[in-house]
Amino acid sequence: SAAKDFIAEIKKPLGLLIVLATISWLPGALISSFPVRSVEAVVRTPLLIAIAFLIYAAMKRHTHLQRLCIKSFILASGIAVLIAVISLAQWPELYWLIRLKGLQSLAVNNELKGFSALSVLFIPVLLLYAYNASKGWGIFVLIICVGLSFVVWETYNRAAIAGFLAALGCLAIALCMRATSKKRALMYLSMVGLVAFAIISWLKISRGYYINLVPNEEWPLPVWLIDYERQMIWRYVWDIAMTAPWFGIGANTINFTAGADTIITGTHGLHLVPGHPHNWMVEILAETGTIGLMTLTTTIFAVFYQLLIKYRRSNDLKYAAAIALMGGYWGSGLFNFSYWSAWWQLSFYLAMAMCLMLNSKQPSASETAAA
Repeated sequence: SAAKDFIAEIKKPLGLLIVLATISWLPGALISSFPVRSVEAVVRTPLLIAIAFLIYAAMKRHTHLQRLCIKSFILASGIAVLIAVISLAQWPELYWLIRLKGLQSLAVNNELKGFSALSVLFIPVLLLYAYNASKGWGIFVLIICVGLSFVVWETYNRAAIAGFLAALGCLAIALCMRATSKKRALMYLSMVGLVAFAIISWLKISRGYYINLVPNEEWPLPVWLIDYERQMIWRYVWDIAMTAPWFGIGANTINFTAGADTIITGTHGLHLVPGHPHNWMVEILAETGTIGLMTLTTTIFAVFYQLLIKYRRSNDLKYAAAIALMGGYWGSGLFNFSYWSAWWQLSFYLAMAMCLMLNSKQPSASETAAA
């Protein structure tokens, strides 16, 4: 059964690493100023992993459910992207109407940033499903991916762009491991380098004037690359982390620390910690300490290594898609949502499940449509 499979996975090295990471977060949670809030965040993470695994196991065992899931995901993605594109390009009233807020004409760019962030999770899964699809379904999926790219561009979601760059980098590493020659491996790395250079050049050209708008200080990173607000947030969170370097101040509590509600100079009421630090590494460091960060990063690298080995041995594209997902999620997470955000975590776990549930022979979209 799925439950037995889950118990068996827990006993494996990767499962034990997840358990170890959870345990390492508990000391800081128990002594935090808000222990109930912290313990809830810590315990919720493995529970969400368990939910995603049970769904994965059910899909793996029942092919008809797997086909229904693929079909539903593609159609739902298409509808959501269509609504987003229409709302951004022509008729924002559609978005507000669906949200039951009347026929407002206010721009929805900021409202759709959360949805555009999901593109780093959706696109690898969609492209994986499209690979063995019939021509019609394949074109439909590609149109959805183009629509998602348009949403990212229109919402100016630089965190998502960073996620795509990280996904490409991770995918290049995977391809290099399978490359039959050093020349081919160098080609993959060069392509990623060119894309990175193009994106950084675009940011410098489009945001170069920011240097004249920010407070006159020495910033560790160029403000056209990383806005000064984020750099101030990270500096503050780092200082908090140094007050409890081993086990942290407690999960999901950084925005309640003294001084977190200070308004950042030059902003329209932006707090020094606006809910969360917009970087999962400094957040985990401050809230679970060095030990908590080390156990989490060890788990991440272990998952990434396993996926690389499986892809190298099998050449199965589901592992390549999962590798891209890893890069996209953790890369964009360096700039966007709180690590403890339940919807963001579960979206990632479910996307991984939807990749890895596929058998070596992926059901094609034509088979899906017939299901």
